[in-house]
Parts: sequence; structure tokens; C-alpha cells
Amino acid sequence: MVEHLLQHLIDEIEETHPGLGQLAALSAVATKACKCLLVIAPPGCGKSTVGQWLHDNHSHAFMKDSITRSSLKAYETEFNDFDGLLVFDDVGKIDTEHSRIQTLVTMAELVHGHFVSKDSFQLNIEIDNFHGSAVLNIQPNILKDVVEHPSWHSNLADKSLRYYHMRRATTPNRGPIDVEIGWGLELADVAPYSEGSPIWNKLMQIGMGQWSRPRAMEHLSDMLRAVAAMGGNPEPDEIDAGLLLELIRPMTVEIELLVKRGFGTEASVNVNLFALLVEFASYETITYGLVAADYHMRERQVAYILQGMTDWFEKIGNNPVTLRPTPELKRLLAEAGIR
Repeated sequence: MVEHLLQHLIDEIEETHPGLGQLAALSAVATKACKCLLVIAPPGCGKSTVGQWLHDNHSHAFMKDSITRSSLKAYETEFNDFDGLLVFDDVGKIDTEHSRIQTLVTMAELVHGHFVSKDSFQLNIEIDNFHGSAVLNIQPNILKDVVEHPSWHSNLADKSLRYYHMRRATTPNRGPIDVEIGWGLELADVAPYSEGSPIWNKLMQIGMGQWSRPRAMEHLSDMLRAVAAMGGNPEPDEIDAGLLLELIRPMTVEIELLVKRGFGTEASVNVNLFALLVEFASYETITYGLVAADYHMRERQVAYILQGMTDWFEKIGNNPVTLRPTPELKRLLAEAGIR
């Protein structure tokens, strides 16, 4: 059986940049599918490396710091009839919480809706036929601010993809990724996938953890066609669907990370649980000292934070104390395609 071109891309990247293959492939698929992708990971996990690689391998890509709805006026001409890629290396660099949230909301609305129309006393903006994509790198604490904002349920949740990257660069390669992206067929030349197969049902099960049912069907269908296009296949098949299923498995952690207080109302992000997932996904042996080094704090502070999280790990031995995942944490990691 001939290896899928996307799987070949993953394997090539893993050879030089271990842990970044699937993130890179999913980011390329989201770009091909014209989606707004949020890549969530703490510093030191390779978000910037993948973002730069995407930028360098796209014929019409731009690196941006921030774009709020009001600042779109400066890009009005540039973004009309736009089919390129916008990469935001680190949303956390944006100076205020308001601007960070507005940038995320603006990108999600523009990418999903394909237009912006604003006519007020102070500002008139008309952007139409926007068929580009956006990839925004954010840290977990920034995601927490966004999820707690009213715009999360009204705009962002259904209009963006969230990918939780949980692999630290334990053997970092400071050089760029030197693998060419084969963008394949035009998306318009790829037929819809026949929904209702067992693999489609599994995709929908993951998608429903992030989006409403209609939006899950839309996003998954577009991404599946993108996978097929990048593999040179005009008729998406089970191989394409199986590969997409593997790529989106890290999205399954969102349903555990988002703490909801009601139906469609306030929510928050369990940032500490995500930090713990990153540690267990990155290392075989975990100690207080290792976590302390990764998050720049004292070991006693790590012990204090973790004392309320014993549903997820148990302590083994002394000097040093090692942390072992509970069956529930093992299940969560396994569902996300880790371990």
C-alpha cells in the first residue's frame, strides 16, 4: 500500500523535529481547508517553528501580531478577494486582553463568514470574498481569558478549531523545518465524503466535543476533503478519514479542560490540568523538580498546586518523588493519541 503523502510529511518532520509531525500536518490541513485554527501549548513546544514553516511554504502568507475589527480598515484592500494565510506567532504578545480577544474573534468571524461589514459614525469597513485561513498560536492562560469572555459562546467556539499540542521539545532542533508542503489538488476538485461510515461517526464524536452538530459536520467535511486533496485523491476514502481521525485526537482533551457552570453559559479552562497533561505526554519519568523547571517555580509550589489534583496522579517513592498517572489520566492521554 502506498503511504499517504500527509503521513510521509509527518514521518519526515519527526525525523528532524520529534513531536512536531502531527501538529504540522494538522496545521497544514486546517490551512488547506480555509479554517481558523488556534494552537494551544505552553512555551517551548514548537508552535513558532511550525508557524514559521507554514508561512514559508505558502505562496500568499503573512505574519501578523494583531488584528482587531477596527484595525481591519488598514487591510481592507489587501483582504478583499483574499485566499492566503495569516499566521499569528504568539497572541500573548498583544498588549491588552481586549485586543487579544478581539483579534481571535475577528479572525474567526472573517475566516468563517468570508466577509466583514461595519458601518458606523466613526468607521466604515467592507471586506468581501475572504477565503483565506488563519493559524493563531496561544498559550493556555490566554485561552482561559478567551473562554471566560462572552464572545466565546457567541462567536469563537463554533467558528474556530482548537488543537491542544502537548509535546515539549525534549530534544529541540533550533533549525527550521526543511520539509516542503505538497498542497495537492484544489479543494473544489475534491468530492464530499460519504457520511455515516464508522470512521465518520468517530470523527463526529470528537467534533461534537468542540462544536455544535451542524458546525462539526461542516468543519470535519472540509478537513477531510483537505486531507484527500493533499494526498492527491479526488474521492475521499477510509484512508483519508482514518488519517484525519488520528490528527484530531488531541482535540478530545477540550471536554475535560473546559469547566462549564451551565448549559451554554460561563466556562473556564483548567490550566493546571493541561500543564499536567503536557508533562505526562512529554516525559517517561516525572518529578516535582521536572515540573518546577518547566514552569519556572519552586518545587514546594508545584507540590502545593498538585495536592488538589490527586485524581490524576499518584506519588511513588521518595527523593525524588515520582508521579504516576492514574487510570483516568491514562485514558485521557490514550484518547488524545498519546502513550
